[in-house]
Formats: sequence, structure tokens, C-alpha cells
Amino acid sequence: MSEKDVLSSTLELTFPQYNSEENEDLSLSSINTKALLQITELRKRLRIQENTKLELLNQCLRLESRLEKNDCKHAYLKIYKAENNRLREATAKMERDFMNDMNEIVTKMTTMETDFREKLKDRDEKIERLEQELHLLKVAKNLDLTVTTHEAVGILP
Repeated sequence: MSEKDVLSSTLELTFPQYNSEENEDLSLSSINTKALLQITELRKRLRIQENTKLELLNQCLRLESRLEKNDCKHAYLKIYKAENNRLREATAKMERDFMNDMNEIVTKMTTMETDFREKLKDRDEKIERLEQELHLLKVAKNLDLTVTTHEAVGILP
């Protein structure tokens, strides 16, 4: 029922003004009957409006509840996003540290490999020099040149 209907119905409450001629036709009981009917109708409208008001209040409460739930979900969403960002930053830092450590290890391994190759090269050169000295000693002493280096050192195959 609209507000216009309610206002128009309240305007109908005014008692009609009767002419003296009409008063003869209307009795007091018929006026009371009409008034009682109007009161009953007004009570019915009032009850409908109260029920409508209660229903609207219930809808407001439900909407407020949903809004609070959404606000709560929004707050949790913010918390989860902040935690996600923190975890992403921590993961990125760990990956960066890991890559730096791996780079440092590779650099050390390269340095160690270079040092190892130099040592091997020095040892190979020393072995070659010693083999040449051994060869010269054999030539100087007129030893059999067919003897292998291992046999000369005392290691038999």
C-alpha cells in the first residue's frame, strides 16, 4: 500500500457533515456502525503497515549482516594479500640469495679448476723434465735406451 493510499484513507476519517434533513434518515447506530467499520479498516491498514515496517527492518538487518560479512571477508582478503606479498618478497630474497651463493660456488670452482690445471701442467712439465734428465743420464752412461721409464725407476709392468 502506498503512502498516497494511506493519506487518502486518513482523509476519509473525517465525519461527514450532515444536514438536518439527512439527520432524520441516519440514526446514531448507523453512524457508529460506519465509524466502527472505518476503525476496523484503519486497524487493518495499521497492522499491514506495521508488518511492512517489520519486514523492511528485517531486510535491513539481513543486509547489514551481509555487509558485515563482506567487510569481514574484505579484511581477511587484505590480510591474505599482505601475507602473500610478504611471502613473495621472502621467496624472491631466498632465490636471490641462492643465485648469489651458486654464483660464488661456480666462481670458486672455476678458480679451483684453473689452479688444479696449473698444478697438473706443472707436474706434467716436471715429469717430462725428469724423463729428459733420465734419458740424458742413460745416454751418458750408455745404458740400453729401450728400457722404459718404469723399468728404470724400478717399477715392473
